[in-house]
Amino acid sequence: MSALLLARGIAGPNGLIAMIDTESGRGSLYASEIPGGYKTGDMEPPFSPQAYQDALDSAEQAGAACIVVDSFSHEWEGDGGVCDMAGDKEANSGKAGLHNWKEPKSQHQKLVLRLMRSKVPVIVCLRAKYKTKNQPQERNGRTVQVPVKDDFLTPIQSDGFAFEATIILEMSRENPGQFLLTKWSVPDILKCFPGAGPKELSKEKLGIKHGQAIAAWCASNAAQAPARETVDPQLKAAKAALWTLVKGRFADTAQFQAHLIASKLIAEHQTLGGLTLQEVQAIFETMDKEMNGGVK
Repeated sequence: MSALLLARGIAGPNGLIAMIDTESGRGSLYASEIPGGYKTGDMEPPFSPQAYQDALDSAEQAGAACIVVDSFSHEWEGDGGVCDMAGDKEANSGKAGLHNWKEPKSQHQKLVLRLMRSKVPVIVCLRAKYKTKNQPQERNGRTVQVPVKDDFLTPIQSDGFAFEATIILEMSRENPGQFLLTKWSVPDILKCFPGAGPKELSKEKLGIKHGQAIAAWCASNAAQAPARETVDPQLKAAKAALWTLVKGRFADTAQFQAHLIASKLIAEHQTLGGLTLQEVQAIFETMDKEMNGGVK
């Protein structure tokens, strides 16, 4: 419910929230709690990386303004997920070893990259558990290994998955709706969660206003971002062809640029990176004649 409320704030009052539900319709339970409603798409096993990619594609094509995935842990340890895929490969090959993980992890990485390319914000819900590890303890004059439970929760996903997230909020059953902010990629985004921090439980429950703050923060940053330029593939190919032609004569591009300035083929204020397609083509023809007599 917290994820859906956050999504409503991000999507705005009328934006479409698309929920990818892996838990047999459980995501539909909160229909009466979320202003403006949301749409769900049920996922059934196998919970493979490709199935998640297909679900994300469908949600974007449906016009979602924000996507919620509950749960993304199924992709790792669910029926048909990455762990199952590795286990099946071991059973089929009859050989244990890391080689069984190569293909499943490759598919998982493609899914992560697909998430990073998403055209809309994605909120990913993960299950978590307390892990245990053996620690030596003295008992009756002997040192024995005793399992000790961690003091913190570990998300059920690949070890590196958390690195890709912009924000991570940890929630527990003991304090429904409240959260610990455990990871943020940009310090400025902390202003969207006043009063919350890695060691301080939030004073209020996660809700629509936090999503609204995130949407406003994103809009503010987008307005200040430098303009993006699309690289012309013809220009890129022309520059590559020019360097291929001259690289045997010049040690590096700086030396080549100095030659062009000395030969008055470009002005002193110009750089190779700033040349137009027509300028690169003209330089290519001149250098080709200079080096090869015009024979191609």
